[in-house]
Amino acid sequence: MDRALCPVLIGRERELSRLEDALLDAHRGNGQVVVLAGDAGVGKTRLAMELQERARRAGTAVMVGTTSESDVALPYLPFIEAIGNYLAGADLERIKLDLGPATCRQLGQLLPQFELQTSLIDPGEPAQAKLRLYEAILVLFRYAAERRGLLLVLEDFHWADASSRELLEYIARRLRRRTRMLLLVTYRSDELNRRHPFLPLIQGWQRTGVAELIQLEPLPASGIASMVSAIFENAPVEADLRDFLHERTEGNPFVLEELLKAALDRG
Repeated sequence: MDRALCPVLIGRERELSRLEDALLDAHRGNGQVVVLAGDAGVGKTRLAMELQERARRAGTAVMVGTTSESDVALPYLPFIEAIGNYLAGADLERIKLDLGPATCRQLGQLLPQFELQTSLIDPGEPAQAKLRLYEAILVLFRYAAERRGLLLVLEDFHWADASSRELLEYIARRLRRRTRMLLLVTYRSDELNRRHPFLPLIQGWQRTGVAELIQLEPLPASGIASMVSAIFENAPVEADLRDFLHERTEGNPFVLEELLKAALDRG
């Protein structure tokens, strides 16, 4: 057994409701940016996955990109992954036709699915060339969002490189203008010290109203008891066991699942 996985989402109903409201607003043409923060193991990925499942059931396009600690030096990796997975299940030739050759040439600098023809790209000033690339990526996101709406999830962004942070800033500040897209960015609160380069972006978005911040807190003792009951097919949980597990795990769902796995493995 890898983990004693809880079959249902516990104790995150309010946060999930806020995310669903943001997705609904995005479908109405009011682009949304939500930052989901919390310590490692507190349930950010599980909550994001629940939103993805509901979005797909509603017919919304979903893109997901992740960053890991070992990927810290790879530029634009979460965006490349998110777009690449989306294109793998899409009609690529139709997308190229709809976007047009100029946009596709720009995208070809970053995405192998679009043929790169360097002889047709005017390099110009580096700053202007970068802006043209960013605008082409934004055009692709808006294209994907136009008919069905789009949920773009970027996970563990505290590990993203400087180029990814710059592209994220560009996109986040341009979503509210007629874009049917929800951008959900997750990061570990315990990884962000005062000097972390991602922190100024989050603070700036909050000051200017660009993004909503959702902070996931540890589960209370009642939430831990509900998780244990769900894992063991609605078995009752005594108060002493509930309090013991809550103290041992500090309300962290991942730690609880690992603790129960170890207990089950020992028999």
